[in-house]
Amino acid sequence: ENLSKECSTIQVERKGQLKDMELASDFENWYTYKTKSLTKIGEWQECLDLSKEALEKIENFHYSNDAWFSRRVAIAKKNLGNTEDTIQELETILKKKREWFIQKELAELYLEKGNIDLAFKMAINAINNFGPLEFKVDLLYLIGKILKQQDKLDLSFKHFTLSKLVRQSEEWKLPQKLFEELRGFTFTEVPLTELKELKKELQKFWDSFNTTPIKTFDKSRTATNNNFEGEIIEIRNDNERGKDGFLKSNGQKYYFSVSSNFHLTPNIFVGKKVLFEILPHIETKKEQVKIKKIIS
Repeated sequence: ENLSKECSTIQVERKGQLKDMELASDFENWYTYKTKSLTKIGEWQECLDLSKEALEKIENFHYSNDAWFSRRVAIAKKNLGNTEDTIQELETILKKKREWFIQKELAELYLEKGNIDLAFKMAINAINNFGPLEFKVDLLYLIGKILKQQDKLDLSFKHFTLSKLVRQSEEWKLPQKLFEELRGFTFTEVPLTELKELKKELQKFWDSFNTTPIKTFDKSRTATNNNFEGEIIEIRNDNERGKDGFLKSNGQKYYFSVSSNFHLTPNIFVGKKVLFEILPHIETKKEQVKIKKIIS
């Protein structure tokens, strides 16, 4: 209650011009970090109460925090067993923030309620929404489950397989549930060498449902063999969308940005040493990199 509700202003450069940007107050930041931490430790009732309190007490929201508090209300209700309310909350949030992971959460809930067609539609919207494919391995698994219930076994197998191959290409652990699903099929196992072809095949399938063509990021277009070691020297933003900032290597600074769904994001902070690759230059002011591994 004693935290300041005053918002400070900083100047940021956008398109070559300095513009004022208002920052969240200590009061708003406290609710953000507190409720976010409660979701991580599974204290759902307290998360629900504080998120609702934040929505009532904070007068002006920053960084779309009103949507993120509402999402935490929905997630808390889901974990407290109130599926119907959760669906309504997420449908409302989706009108403001068309994020793929919100669409995925809705697809899971529709599937749980037995509405397979609506679950499929929402999951396809999520896969076609903007976001790196490697962040969507659980979404691929979900689509595989939905297709299996629709008796589209070939497509189901291919989605489970793509989820597996993307994980293998990133050297991530394969969950037991994925092994169990794949064991239930009699199709020939697809080797990692066919990842690109499988991705291309399923992209055509997803595109066939896409009324607003937004291409899923294809890592193969930007991948290089040039891996470098660097150290995180600055975190600019750390919020529901992820983190961004700068790392330093051989005396040079590089900009990075990681999604909140990226498996390394919780371990990325100042002082961490990382393995990264430099992405091919696009016409932007900052040369961007992709963090591939935490070294220490």
